[in-house]
Amino acid sequence: MEDQDHRSKVDGTSVFDEDLYAVSLLNMGAKLGGHSVIVVEGLRRTEAMFPELFVGQYDIRAEALPGQQDGSLANVKGYITAVIVRETNEYAKTDRYDIEERYRNATSSTWLVPRLEVLKMIADIKTRSLEIKALYDAALNGAGRYDELPHYQKFGSRAAKNDHNSAATPAENCTTWCINELKIAGVEIDEPLLNKLFAKPEKNAKVAAGGSLSGVLKK
Repeated sequence: MEDQDHRSKVDGTSVFDEDLYAVSLLNMGAKLGGHSVIVVEGLRRTEAMFPELFVGQYDIRAEALPGQQDGSLANVKGYITAVIVRETNEYAKTDRYDIEERYRNATSSTWLVPRLEVLKMIADIKTRSLEIKALYDAALNGAGRYDELPHYQKFGSRAAKNDHNSAATPAENCTTWCINELKIAGVEIDEPLLNKLFAKPEKNAKVAAGGSLSGVLKK
């Protein structure tokens, strides 16, 4: 497998392998603020003779509280109801959906991160996914309460403090969730980078990595 096969489909310049994975923070939304997603690209050993492509995409799903369903720029509040884990050995493509094109067109920033650090992050994401699924299922079945789920707030922890976003139970949004998970892999996101990524989505904008990087090769 040649190097061009190892290039990230997100930014086209990062070359990943079995030891260094390309980890990207993407703004996949078309609206102001967008939607934050973590994408991981790497190679992993299998029973096959050659390493296999690994593509992981991770984000959250939230449900708004009653009366907060309009999806406007209001500070929508609710609960995180799922951590979405998508892992495959290919870039999905159908007649109606081309993930490579979506990755290329998303505003993004990419880092090359040691595989073991990435695996720590993925393990935490999967643990949280199972925990939230159990809480959500219990709430749906009447065996639990919705307020036991992680709090969601459209503007996240930057919003003015209120009953839904207190110091004891800080509310997250898709961006703050991604930031906290990336920290586990050693990626610290700074404010200037966030402003570039999410203030105004721009097609195919690739943003230079910013912040404090621990054990990470900056792209």
